[in-house]
Amino acid sequence: MPAHPRCGAAIIGQMPKVERIQSTRWLNARRSQRVVLRLPIAVRAQFEEKDACAEKSHTLVVNAHGALIALTMRVHLEQPLSLQNLSSGKEQLCHVVHVSERQSEMSEIGVEFADPAPHFWNIDFPPTDWKPSLD
Repeated sequence: MPAHPRCGAAIIGQMPKVERIQSTRWLNARRSQRVVLRLPIAVRAQFEEKDACAEKSHTLVVNAHGALIALTMRVHLEQPLSLQNLSSGKEQLCHVVHVSERQSEMSEIGVEFADPAPHFWNIDFPPTDWKPSLD
């Protein structure tokens, strides 16, 4: 995958305040059960100047509507992405709904699928009323 200047480290502190506030709303939104799962993925982004950038990475948390993923690529809220599940070869269009502040070279990026795709991850999600027990 060719290197691209926008694929480097993001400086989230320079993100406009409105984007930082809007991105925190994603943290509390739950439309389907979340599952902590590390799966290999490939992410492709298209930038304004028509250059594409791709990166292999992994998921942190998945659900039927998207995922929380780890990326070194610099992305912004609402940016469209193409996500490929490298275990199954399936691809899904999505957009960025959350960008975390960087604690390392990778950011945690929340993505939402263009259309719900409960079978994209090839797992069975727990029922919506399921509560994990700590007993």
